[in-house]
Amino acid sequence: AGGPGVPPTVPPGSAPPYPGQVPGAAPGVPPPAAAPKKSSKALLIVLALLATAVLLGVIGAVAAVALLGGADLTASVDRCTIAADGSLSAGGTLRAEGGSAEATVKIEFVKGSGGGPVDSGSTSVSAPDGGSARWEVTGRAPDDVKVVTCRITSVDAG
Repeated sequence: AGGPGVPPTVPPGSAPPYPGQVPGAAPGVPPPAAAPKKSSKALLIVLALLATAVLLGVIGAVAAVALLGGADLTASVDRCTIAADGSLSAGGTLRAEGGSAEATVKIEFVKGSGGGPVDSGSTSVSAPDGGSARWEVTGRAPDDVKVVTCRITSVDAG
């Protein structure tokens, strides 16, 4: 028993009490560590930075397409022939709107009006802004093919 200014008595073999000791805990056992506080502000800042980066990436991609890939390309076939020796020839026009363009026109020669592929080919062509340019692709058919249809399979800018 002690009074003011007199340290408390401690039974032999036990640790003295210290500030913050959990009532009912074994003497000498420190109180459990406080759970770390979650920083919701830091999480919000990280999410805001991530959203800003994504938005800037989308804006940059749209601007690049607008500045670099402005030409609208249209290709058409106006000639598709097979010669007696099996030589194939397709010809047409590439039209560019919104900018001049260099493009690769890919053609497939098909047996009859819906048969399987006979041959294919491609050519590069440059068309001026608001204008058109002619293209031609050639191929070879086996002896049993007498009629072909020409299909544009792709027009790749670049």
